[in-house]
Amino acid sequence: MVSIGFGNSATDVLFHDSVIERNLGSYQANTISIYPDSAEGFVGDVTLDHCQVGAFNGFDAGSPRIGLEVFCAMNTIDPCWKKVSILDTTFEITDLWNVKVASLPDAGGEVRIERSVLKGAGKSAAASDLTLGCATTFTVTDNVFYPATLAAIYVELGQTVLACTGQDLSKSVISGNHFRYEEDNGLVAGPVSVMYLTGNGLTVSNNDFRLTRGPLEGGQMISTKGANGMVISNNSFEDLRPANSTKMIRIDDGTNNTFTDNVISITSGAPAVCVDASDAGSNNRFLPSGTCTVNHR
Repeated sequence: MVSIGFGNSATDVLFHDSVIERNLGSYQANTISIYPDSAEGFVGDVTLDHCQVGAFNGFDAGSPRIGLEVFCAMNTIDPCWKKVSILDTTFEITDLWNVKVASLPDAGGEVRIERSVLKGAGKSAAASDLTLGCATTFTVTDNVFYPATLAAIYVELGQTVLACTGQDLSKSVISGNHFRYEEDNGLVAGPVSVMYLTGNGLTVSNNDFRLTRGPLEGGQMISTKGANGMVISNNSFEDLRPANSTKMIRIDDGTNNTFTDNVISITSGAPAVCVDASDAGSNNRFLPSGTCTVNHR
């Protein structure tokens, strides 16, 4: 296991062209852990560039827990880490998450994930390819995501929900990614959605969604909870699931969100409702393109 922090400070850490094998199951059971866990500990820039995380170790690949986890202990300084960059890196299928950033409110820094491949997550329990804690500013661009048993991208409220519900994500973006849910990676796609999002001001644009199977009944391509001022635009949605599949987009309890200039393709038997905003708040703007309608108040 690669451990960064754990009572010590570190900065300008670079892994380049590295092959990091699956953890055999020692402490934390992650393949890579970034974990400032003291009041004096601080982790600066950490970069993975052209790496393979969770390579076959002679017994198995992936990770018995998480491929890469970033976490701050309760007693650390704010922020306790500065920036994590994942560039042109491949994560093998993990027992739980591929990448999880679980910062406490105001404790985290910036996450940059570009041109990487996340092959799938959740062999042993429901988990996501990428989970982003609410205190993180992030850029997720030009990656390939394969099915996970919870969601491909999960932007969560965090551990202290009341402190995170108004999280400002106006500098965060999810763009240019490919969600390959037509591929069979051996995992059953989860019941939540391909992307589950919250926060204020997030931009989701120019992504490519293609589903021929999963998420299971009750899941969407994108679902939001308490998101405000979000812009979902210029994405391509191709839904080839059977007729009993659910709605494509769900907006729950949010205001001032915009869904516009997206290209939508559905099978003849699939539901003709692309955006379900029946439980949304006010001032949402939905302009879907393609043969679908909008349910809203």
